[in-house]
Amino acid sequence: MLTTSRLALTASSTRPRSISVALRLVNEAARSGRYRAGFWSSARAVWDAQLLVHVRRVHGDRDRGRGLYGARKVWHQLRRQGIVAARCTVERLMRADGLRGVRRGRQVITTKPDSAAGRAPDLVNRHFRADRPNQLWVVDLTYVPTWSGMVFTAFVWERATPWQPDAAR
Repeated sequence: MLTTSRLALTASSTRPRSISVALRLVNEAARSGRYRAGFWSSARAVWDAQLLVHVRRVHGDRDRGRGLYGARKVWHQLRRQGIVAARCTVERLMRADGLRGVRRGRQVITTKPDSAAGRAPDLVNRHFRADRPNQLWVVDLTYVPTWSGMVFTAFVWERATPWQPDAAR
């Protein structure tokens, strides 16, 4: 990209320049200014605008997409219609345009944090090592999705037991 200051520096140079070189420099400066001002679009921007029209059409189609299709299904439908595009491009355009597919199942909200409540202090400073029994207990809460719903599990173990495999460290 040729800036106007570089063009002025080139024009004020004491070396003689040919007319074709001067015209090429002026043309470069004019073209870069037009790109910056938005008069010309890059090839990618033009292709994205054309493809986005097709992506919106497929995503909102009453017979097929109905606003349910995600990027993968939209991409497959575009390929069936003869429109060749990369899947990541379809994903990027859908993300930028706010189009998303419907997810199956319901989303499980496992934690609703209270913004007013403070966070529990880290009493062991992330050093999970105990010197004697009954000094440090570790708890892990997790959930497992099943066909009948969510199963919440809690694991509790003592860190200072002598039969631990990592006690040799």
